[in-house]
This record gives sequence, structure tokens and C-alpha cells, in this order.
Amino acid sequence: MKKKIEFDVGILLEDEGKFRDFLHLLNEDSDEKFHAHIKSSYDDPDGYYTFIMIGTWEAYDCFLGHAKAGDFVKSLTHYEE
Repeated sequence: MKKKIEFDVGILLEDEGKFRDFLHLLNEDSDEKFHAHIKSSYDDPDGYYTFIMIGTWEAYDCFLGHAKAGDFVKSLTHYEE
């Protein structure tokens, strides 16, 4: 089983549909190395709607690609133990 990490994905509220569609695609893949799940969400002080996620490093890297491309991911942070 892959090691799970916690990471935050900040989006604009109007991009929530894109975020949820992308998350669905990740979790639809039979290879569990890309799976991620929403732990909770909140409005952050920078004006983004932030999802606290639990997933693998591979899932985090998928979101990182969207952040680097300037797509729907506006902020991305991760936490390690």
C-alpha cells in the first residue's frame, strides 16, 4: 500500500466543478496510486476555497501539474510526518 500524505488544494469557488471532475478521474483509475479523498474543506484567508486531501504522492503530483499550468489549482501545500 502506498504511503498517504495530507495536502491542501486551494481553488476559486467557480472552479469547484473542474476540481471535482478531476478528483473523480483520479479515483476512477484502477491503479490506487493516484487515489485521493477529501478530508474537509474551508474558506482560507487568501480568498480560495481549500480542500484538505488525503492521498498519495502521485495524486499530489497530479494536482501540482495543474498548479504549475495555472489551471484550476490556485494553491497547493503538503504535510509530512
